[in-house]
Amino acid sequence: MKQLSLFKAVSAAAVLTAAAAFTAGSAFAAPEFELTYAHSAEVNHPWHPASQQFVKEVEEKSNGRIKFTSLFTAGEVGSEREMAEGVQQGTLDVILIATMGMSSFDKNLMLFDFPYLFPDFNTAYKVLDGEGGAAMAKSLEKKGFHVLAYLENDYRGFSNSKHPIHTPADLAGLKLRVPGSPVLVEWMKAEKAAPTVMPYNEVYSAIQTGVVDGQDNGILLSYTHKIFEVNKFYSLTNHIYCPSPIMISTKVWNKLPADLQKVMTDAAIHARDYQRKLNVEYREKYEAEAQKAGVKVNALSDAELQQFVDSAKKVWPKFEKEIDPEIYKAVMNGINAK
Repeated sequence: MKQLSLFKAVSAAAVLTAAAAFTAGSAFAAPEFELTYAHSAEVNHPWHPASQQFVKEVEEKSNGRIKFTSLFTAGEVGSEREMAEGVQQGTLDVILIATMGMSSFDKNLMLFDFPYLFPDFNTAYKVLDGEGGAAMAKSLEKKGFHVLAYLENDYRGFSNSKHPIHTPADLAGLKLRVPGSPVLVEWMKAEKAAPTVMPYNEVYSAIQTGVVDGQDNGILLSYTHKIFEVNKFYSLTNHIYCPSPIMISTKVWNKLPADLQKVMTDAAIHARDYQRKLNVEYREKYEAEAQKAGVKVNALSDAELQQFVDSAKKVWPKFEKEIDPEIYKAVMNGINAK
């Protein structure tokens, strides 16, 4: 009996040891999915802490089944266009980039480039987090991009090295870098500016050497890319709100089981909400620091703003017919909803 009890005790201990070893081994098991991630901003832009939070949450909530092998930042894997091409070609898995300049991948995205489309942040959020954003995401899915959540860049303004901009007439003659947006290019030409399309990581040197006088972007990217070192005038025209979705390759997305898809979506929504809050803090901080460094930041009066709105909306009809009617309707319904 004593021998039998001893055998049972030894057997039980062996089972516990084996179970412990299996558990320990599982904790360090190879991940089921190894993914690459890239965004196009500097590390002092709100995109970066939001991206870090996203990566951390996905890895933790998936219990290590998803592992990110990279978190590339501005310029490390090329321009935003090259990042989008990387997703389509399978060299990148997840990206966070602005929709502006992506119309060559999906012409429906030109709708988000319509100047003065979104009158304020809350309206933009309502549309992007609702039916309008879902309709656009459905279109992007066909191009190889699965939208996890819409983060944001900023409301865009104009910086330049010549003079303050108060009315559309002040744009005349300015050589301005713009992203690859047919809508914005058309509007700038209509106001007799000279728009030049180039990757954003080339803008600083282009201004410094006089290739362009300035650029169109928000406070956040203008500050973090050090544009205010070479442009001392910034005008708060707030002409375009720029969505910036976290997108995963549709091919990769379709390989993920449902529970991991939920982990990814939840983490992206949490990163979205975190980044939108950070944007408020960073925008105020960077605008104050730019002014302290000598940048002349000017807002527009109501009358000046109306001149910009009237000018910009003249280009809408040329591009409205290019947008899928269902997407256009969903977005406009969200904007006009009371």
